[in-house]
Amino acid sequence: MRADIYGYHLLDINLSTGEIRKVPIPREDIENFIGGRGLGMKILWDRLKKPGISAFSPENPLMFMPGPFSGFPIPSASRVVVVTKSPCTSPENASFPNASTVGYSNMGGLFRPGNPVCRL
Repeated sequence: MRADIYGYHLLDINLSTGEIRKVPIPREDIENFIGGRGLGMKILWDRLKKPGISAFSPENPLMFMPGPFSGFPIPSASRVVVVTKSPCTSPENASFPNASTVGYSNMGGLFRPGNPVCRL
């Protein structure tokens, strides 16, 4: 069996420096957290190294996570989830210094440039 799983890549773009790098996703995470929200939550958990990071900090990742069926012509299955630390419950707004939750949003449709199926 191949060591990598086709289609799962993490493109890390640092908006402060403009650096772009391809980061491997551990095979165990791909198998256990399937894609979209589950995998996004796991990556967020791994990347937020210390409690109390502000939601507006450069250390807080903003991740666009496609689901496992994105790009396939399956009705209502092509979903993308945006996962990040929520600014609504950041430590600045809470009575507890490390209080925070995760924010995510779900959208559907084709999330890529161009559409070979439907051209105007």
